[in-house]
Amino acid sequence: MPAAGSTQWWRWGAGGQQFPSERTHRVLNYLQATLDLKGGFPKTADAKFGPLPPSRIGASKLSGACSISTEDERRRSHSFGKSYLDVLAARRGRPGPFTDAVLFPTSTEEVFQALKVAQKEDIAIVPWGGGTSVVGGVTPLTGDHQAVVTLSLEKMVTPLSLDMEDHLARFQCGILGPELERYLNSHGATLGHFPQSFEFSTLGGWIATRSSGQSSSLYGEIASRVRGLKVVTAHGVLAWERPVEESTGPVPDSLFIGSEGTLGVLTEATVSTSPRPTHSQYHVVLLKDWKSAVEFLRETALQPIRPAVIRVSNPAETSLSLVGRDPPTGLRRALEKTYLGYHQLKEGSACLGVIGFEGNRASVEAGWKRTSETLSRHGGGDAGKRAGESWKQERFLTPYLRDELMDHGLFVETFETGVRWSHIPRFYDTLQQRLEKAAAGLGIRLFLGVHLSHAMPEGSCVYITVISVQAADVFDQPFKSLKEAVMRSIVDSGGSISHHHGVGEMHRPWIAERTPELSRELLWAAKERIDPKGLLNPGKTLPARSRA
Repeated sequence: MPAAGSTQWWRWGAGGQQFPSERTHRVLNYLQATLDLKGGFPKTADAKFGPLPPSRIGASKLSGACSISTEDERRRSHSFGKSYLDVLAARRGRPGPFTDAVLFPTSTEEVFQALKVAQKEDIAIVPWGGGTSVVGGVTPLTGDHQAVVTLSLEKMVTPLSLDMEDHLARFQCGILGPELERYLNSHGATLGHFPQSFEFSTLGGWIATRSSGQSSSLYGEIASRVRGLKVVTAHGVLAWERPVEESTGPVPDSLFIGSEGTLGVLTEATVSTSPRPTHSQYHVVLLKDWKSAVEFLRETALQPIRPAVIRVSNPAETSLSLVGRDPPTGLRRALEKTYLGYHQLKEGSACLGVIGFEGNRASVEAGWKRTSETLSRHGGGDAGKRAGESWKQERFLTPYLRDELMDHGLFVETFETGVRWSHIPRFYDTLQQRLEKAAAGLGIRLFLGVHLSHAMPEGSCVYITVISVQAADVFDQPFKSLKEAVMRSIVDSGGSISHHHGVGEMHRPWIAERTPELSRELLWAAKERIDPKGLLNPGKTLPARSRA
């Protein structure tokens, strides 16, 4: 096991970090009642890994390209992402797939040399940033090749340039979120990109998956911040920069944004930065019901001064959030005394929200004033800045709770989609109905938490958390049945297959339903030209071929 502070491959995050035990206990009590687990939680036992299958390549084959390791611990730690199925597989000792080796290049040239050797030896390559994919994006699939290696960018973490006048910064793509922000903050700048995986994910991973951070309502998605890339392909290195918008026809370079390592390896990126905010103000708010919460969020997303963070939870997620807060002087007590009482908002129907503004003092105060007026118009109440700051400080803590719940035999998985405002009510109802039907077929009860976030004028991300019991005998149940219900609801309601998690292996079967046949063929034409042997991250992202 790694030392405290390093990333764990069998669960989320860093050793030594966990969700507070007393709060976990309260959440477990709540879920035991919600899921009607009269006999307590299922008993689960984690398997122990034995030695891995022998590597199918000799280290000498690739040693001329860059540093390489075929040690079991390195191979094991680079064979799992962070989805529910990844973590469950790691815990139960599932036999593979495992990468045959891990490469550690330090430069674009070393990445290119690795790809040249891989072509010669017929070895698939899976690019690796922080390994935080929750959709199977880093699973080491061999495809039709002799072996598979993982190419880690953990040694490519250098800030390369910063232009404060033009608000541009360039980095090697292996840099982690906290290091990137510390560097920019020290110069009075920010990228403003804070996905849930921020502490352990990389700039290259964000770009490769078209990531969207929690503050995207103000700062935009990562795709809108990219101003240049250096990409290593099987044919050579492609480098481009477009600091300002151009009217020069189609932009093939943009194909690499969201390609998830299937077209090339991102090694350097130029991004636009913003001035570091001098003021911020975060509030927790409460709305009387889901309909009011959705409409409040829609109107807030249309304000001239946009919030950085804007989200509301459905009643079920609200109840779980309140259970998991610090007693007795924390948010729950304040809400019970003030808003669930004085404002006559009922627990079980009330919806919790978080609104955060960042910028200068004047813009922050003006933005919150307008939001407060909208909140009052919809019968909501403000739980105050203290509760909002508490949420901000703990916003990267929630994934640790998932693993604590898995320790007690619970199935915990998240799904997300982008949906137009006009389609959200229908999608929400359809989702509930389909999940209830799937749960009945499995003979289980569900917890369904939903929140809207990353809100924009056109629509919002709908983030879905499903909790039930793990199946002891069938590895991927109830995952398969529940995922089918969620994804079918998304497709039928016109939602996106993913809003910000990416495609990976898990979402790939659904991409064809949202991608016209001609578009699929154009993507495969690019793949065949750039990666003719299909060595780069096989089995991921690109939709299935519509012809032989």
